[in-house]
Amino acid sequence: MAYSYDKLATIAECDLLLDRANHEKAELTHEVSGFELDSASTAKSVAQAQADLTSVNIQITAFTAALNALPEGDEKTKMAGRIRRLNDRKDNLEEKLTNSGNSGLLLMEMRKEVAEAQIAALNTFITGLEARKAALA
Repeated sequence: MAYSYDKLATIAECDLLLDRANHEKAELTHEVSGFELDSASTAKSVAQAQADLTSVNIQITAFTAALNALPEGDEKTKMAGRIRRLNDRKDNLEEKLTNSGNSGLLLMEMRKEVAEAQIAALNTFITGLEARKAALA
């Protein structure tokens, strides 16, 4: 975009805009850092949840086989309770992955890219302001 830098008549105007642009750039840079940390944390959390889900599914399969082999009694009742709790855990992990899994990670990556593009645009704007300020000096 072509900015109307020539409309700036004083160094004070340039300084005011430079302060505002640099402040906005600092905020966006902070956001990018936050997105990087959040993305890394989310990716780690997703990987852990997927590993936990795999483990829970294996346990459900094994405990179900054991349940079918047990005679009626306390042990069979306890095993059924374990399987029920594992199924609850499985449901919770699946819900977590659906709500904040890879889709959440992709949204964070997109927001980071948008902020980085804004920083690049601000850098271009700041360079133009600095050139105009130098021309006025």
